[in-house]
Amino acid sequence: MPFLGKEAREQGYVLPNPFGISIIALHQQQPFDVESIGIVINGKQFQQINAAFEVSNLEIEDSTFTLRADVWRLPFFKGES
Repeated sequence: MPFLGKEAREQGYVLPNPFGISIIALHQQQPFDVESIGIVINGKQFQQINAAFEVSNLEIEDSTFTLRADVWRLPFFKGES
Protein backbone atom coordinates (compact mmCIF):
# COMPACT_ATOMS: atom_id res chain seq x y z
CA MET A 1 0.00 0.00 0.00
CA PRO A 2 -0.47 2.50 -1.52
CA PHE A 3 -0.81 1.36 -5.12
CA LEU A 4 1.97 2.88 -7.23
CA GLY A 5 3.68 4.05 -4.01
CA LYS A 6 7.01 2.47 -4.86
CA GLU A 7 7.03 4.06 -8.32
CA ALA A 8 6.14 7.47 -6.85
CA ARG A 9 8.97 7.27 -4.30
CA GLU A 10 11.41 6.28 -7.06
CA GLN A 11 10.44 9.48 -8.91
CA GLY A 12 11.26 11.54 -5.82
CA TYR A 13 7.85 12.03 -4.24
CA VAL A 14 7.75 12.06 -0.45
CA LEU A 15 4.63 10.22 0.67
CA PRO A 16 2.98 10.20 4.10
CA ASN A 17 2.18 6.95 5.88
CA PRO A 18 -0.51 5.02 3.97
CA PHE A 19 -2.41 4.01 7.12
CA GLY A 20 -4.20 6.23 9.57
CA ILE A 21 -6.45 6.18 12.58
CA SER A 22 -8.51 8.96 14.07
CA ILE A 23 -10.37 9.25 17.34
CA ILE A 24 -12.97 11.98 17.76
CA ALA A 25 -14.78 12.72 21.01
CA LEU A 26 -17.56 15.25 21.54
CA HIS A 27 -19.31 16.10 24.77
CA GLN A 28 -21.80 18.93 25.09
CA GLN A 29 -24.22 20.27 27.66
CA GLN A 30 -26.98 22.79 27.04
CA PRO A 31 -29.28 24.24 29.69
CA PHE A 32 -32.77 25.48 28.74
CA ASP A 33 -36.17 26.53 30.12
CA VAL A 34 -39.60 25.40 28.85
CA GLU A 35 -42.20 28.18 28.71
CA SER A 36 -44.66 26.66 26.22
CA ILE A 37 -45.14 23.59 24.06
CA GLY A 38 -46.42 23.72 20.47
CA ILE A 39 -46.80 21.69 17.30
CA VAL A 40 -45.53 23.24 14.05
CA ILE A 41 -45.65 21.43 10.70
CA ASN A 42 -44.29 23.08 7.54
CA GLY A 43 -44.25 26.46 9.24
CA LYS A 44 -47.93 26.29 10.30
CA GLN A 45 -48.65 26.23 14.01
CA PHE A 46 -51.41 23.77 14.90
CA GLN A 47 -51.50 23.94 18.67
CA GLN A 48 -49.70 25.73 21.43
CA ILE A 49 -50.06 25.05 25.11
CA ASN A 50 -49.03 27.86 27.42
CA ALA A 51 -48.25 26.10 30.61
CA ALA A 52 -49.49 27.44 33.90
CA PHE A 53 -46.06 26.55 35.17
CA GLU A 54 -42.53 27.04 33.91
CA VAL A 55 -39.96 24.29 33.92
CA SER A 56 -36.45 25.61 34.36
CA ASN A 57 -32.96 24.34 34.97
CA LEU A 58 -33.33 21.51 32.44
CA GLU A 59 -30.19 20.31 30.76
CA ILE A 60 -29.44 18.23 27.70
CA GLU A 61 -26.20 16.28 27.77
CA ASP A 62 -24.81 14.34 24.83
CA SER A 63 -21.59 12.42 24.18
CA THR A 64 -20.35 10.95 20.92
CA PHE A 65 -17.20 8.96 20.26
CA THR A 66 -15.94 7.95 16.82
CA LEU A 67 -13.03 5.67 15.95
CA ARG A 68 -12.03 5.48 12.29
CA ALA A 69 -9.26 3.62 10.50
CA ASP A 70 -8.31 4.49 6.94
CA VAL A 71 -6.01 3.31 4.17
CA TRP A 72 -4.57 5.59 1.53
CA ARG A 73 -4.71 3.53 -1.66
CA LEU A 74 -3.34 5.99 -4.22
CA PRO A 75 -0.13 7.95 -3.62
CA PHE A 76 -1.38 11.02 -5.42
CA PHE A 77 -4.43 12.16 -7.30
CA LYS A 78 -4.43 14.97 -9.83
CA GLY A 79 -7.92 16.37 -9.89
CA GLU A 80 -9.19 19.40 -11.72
CA SER A 81 -9.60 22.56 -9.64
